Amino acid sequence: METSLLFTIEVSARPKYSGDGNNEFYTAQAIARNGDPLLYHGESATLSDALQQVVDAVKKQQSRQANLPVLYSSEKDPVPLFKRFCRAISIR
Repeated sequence: METSLLFTIEVSARPKYSGDGNNEFYTAQAIARNGDPLLYHGESATLSDALQQVVDAVKKQQSRQANLPVLYSSEKDPVPLFKRFCRAISIR
């Protein structure tokens, strides 16, 4: 099975208190392949918790996508979806 890179996770740390350097506050941010930040974001006092927040955000989005209704019956025929979209725009 071939794999592809979906996004990278950028991790940064900053001190909680000015000049301390021992108590860091970690930020984990998912970055798209084109360099744009994604909605997956986590902040915590520990690196593992910040990364866990990113993982939870990805899982939450996947579960939302799994619950979306199918808008047309056949993947080969997206025209009904387009017609409904145009009809919805004209109604508004």
